[in-house]
Amino acid sequence: MTEVSTIAYTKIVLHAVKYPHSAIRGFLLGKRQGQQNPPIVVDAIPALHGSLLNAPLEILLITLDTYCTEHKLQIVGIYFANDRLSDTSFDDIFAKTGERLHSVFPNPVILQVDNSKLSLVPKNICLKAFNYDSKTWKSSSCFLTNEETGLRTASRAIEEKVYREIVDFEVHLDDPSLDIFNPEITEKIRQLF
Repeated sequence: MTEVSTIAYTKIVLHAVKYPHSAIRGFLLGKRQGQQNPPIVVDAIPALHGSLLNAPLEILLITLDTYCTEHKLQIVGIYFANDRLSDTSFDDIFAKTGERLHSVFPNPVILQVDNSKLSLVPKNICLKAFNYDSKTWKSSSCFLTNEETGLRTASRAIEEKVYREIVDFEVHLDDPSLDIFNPEITEKIRQLF
């Protein structure tokens, strides 16, 4: 089971809500819980909201590696949402990025946003988890560190339209003054706890 913090969960939801017409992709930062256990996901870094482009992802990975070293974190996985509400298919192309993570992190995770579960009044988390095992992605489970707080915080952030402010790497490439780590968003999320 993969544990997801309220901050990571809310950022993923905000990224999906900001671009409801596009597929979104991002990276998960966290900490290892032991050699064979799934990681604890503590943050989410929005990457793309459109076509999957390898060159920008390579640049982003270098940036993330430096950030993780400075903050004693690891890139522990990736997340994505499909562009259509009813599309629950697995993103096999982006999953190849996750497979590459396997060479540096033994138990990477993929979190998929189930668009049909995005709601202002959610009953359950809108994520599905997959873990890399025996050269294939296998369905797993995930939970929020505190489910009630996580669901309530994500809902409040949507109500307050915080998604308008979230920056992904694609936007950062257009305006480098915008911070892909979204420190202001993180602070707003903390205030919504």
